[in-house]
Amino acid sequence: MKTTCMGLACLYAILATSTASFAAGNGLACFEAPGTRAMTCINERSVHSNGNLRASYLFTGGPNGVTQTEYLMIADCARSVTVLQDKLGVNFGGGLFDSTKMNAALSKWLCEAKQTKPDPRLKQF
Repeated sequence: MKTTCMGLACLYAILATSTASFAAGNGLACFEAPGTRAMTCINERSVHSNGNLRASYLFTGGPNGVTQTEYLMIADCARSVTVLQDKLGVNFGGGLFDSTKMNAALSKWLCEAKQTKPDPRLKQF
């Protein structure tokens, strides 16, 4: 296993243990990593928005269910850039939408979410 990495390619290495467990479905849009059964998801039913910004907590797991992490994925839909944010509000792991297949899929789903919750606290990164 590689011990150093940069950007969103590190997502699986940095995501922490969670607070709740969910079955895939229930509003979750999940990317399954090729050659594995590992899934990373966003909840399309709880996307927050402020202008061109969209955000959702990330969920990780596999075919038996996924768990919510403490990390927020924030997409700037106008600039095609994403960033991860920890529970303290620290941004890290930014990249272009097409930097990885997973990032491209999750970013697309965030930006296409139909019913978003307005959130003025969501700020430009």
